[in-house]
Amino acid sequence: MGKAAEHAVDVLQKHVNDSGKVKALALALAVDTSTVYNWRAGKRGLGPDEVAALARYLRMTTDQLLGLRPPPDPPPVDVTAIQEHVDRVEQAAVTLAQAAGQLRAEVGAAAARGGRAPRK
Repeated sequence: MGKAAEHAVDVLQKHVNDSGKVKALALALAVDTSTVYNWRAGKRGLGPDEVAALARYLRMTTDQLLGLRPPPDPPPVDVTAIQEHVDRVEQAAVTLAQAAGQLRAEVGAAAARGGRAPRK
């Protein structure tokens, strides 16, 4: 097996590392799961069409799959946006906890009145 084919197998092993992903890949590429397992084990090579389909499935170029070019850099992480989202989620949790407490109090008061609605 050549260096490029070995690289493709390494990428395949990294991205398709459990039976659920093997089944999904096999379905997407219209091959049997045993074919994917054989690719991962290096027992069967990938043909040009299979390399192209696998690259599309993994959202990379064939050059990246074969190790001829490095994979693209991941997008930058916007820490500020993440922190703002966390803050909103925390505030929503506080609001929900307060609403749940109020509801529990109302249910308890209704139960104390024998299930009757409060008088206005």
